Amino acid sequence: MSAAKNQNIKRQKRLEKRAKIDKATNRFMINLSWGLLAILCLRFVENGFLGSAAASMPTVMKVLAGIFAAIAIALAVCGKCRVFKNTARTFDYSIFAAVVCVVSLFIGFYAPIRLFFGSMFEGLLNVDSRWWISRGPITLIVVYLIVDFLWIAFKIAKVEHK
Repeated sequence: MSAAKNQNIKRQKRLEKRAKIDKATNRFMINLSWGLLAILCLRFVENGFLGSAAASMPTVMKVLAGIFAAIAIALAVCGKCRVFKNTARTFDYSIFAAVVCVVSLFIGFYAPIRLFFGSMFEGLLNVDSRWWISRGPITLIVVYLIVDFLWIAFKIAKVEHK
């Protein structure tokens, strides 16, 4: 009787450990997927700025920023009111939408921002505009994904060693 109870306790601990590892892994895979989608979108935005739509792209980016701001606010309110079952994921998507909003605003206002920083640091005016529009944010996304990967690996190792 005691051996069977002990086996059930061990099995339950293994299942809990596996669930924590799976949750961390799934979170990273979701972040990786959204990160890759963001990189692809930034490449399309870069092509828009370099192509025939260059004059309308700042306006498009400002409109997108407004849309994503509304989405971020709506998701935060839905998370606060518990409209959706998984409120933590709702808040995560709200933060993601807010970040997309900020990046869209940055790209939409990149010319005045570039001139402002260029007035303080003249060397920044010589930087290729693709770094301001897409390559800089892409670099930040890649750095975030690497740091997130290392953090998840640390968390999984911590769970494994308990």
